[in-house]
Amino acid sequence: FQARALSPVTALAFEGEQLSSAFKSDPEFGLAFMMRLMGVVSERLQAARLQVLDSHSPIARRAGA
Repeated sequence: FQARALSPVTALAFEGEQLSSAFKSDPEFGLAFMMRLMGVVSERLQAARLQVLDSHSPIARRAGA
């Protein structure tokens, strides 16, 4: 899959080792971070799943999609 921004965005990058250290030193932060991240991942996977299902529906096939 790919993503395209329709408006300006700010992207964040994290150093894996530093982030891992932060999680170990503050497990509450680590859990909150991972829960938020997994929420976003889950939403995006669900949207991708729906797009795939829509493109393979009988109506989409009849329409030539």
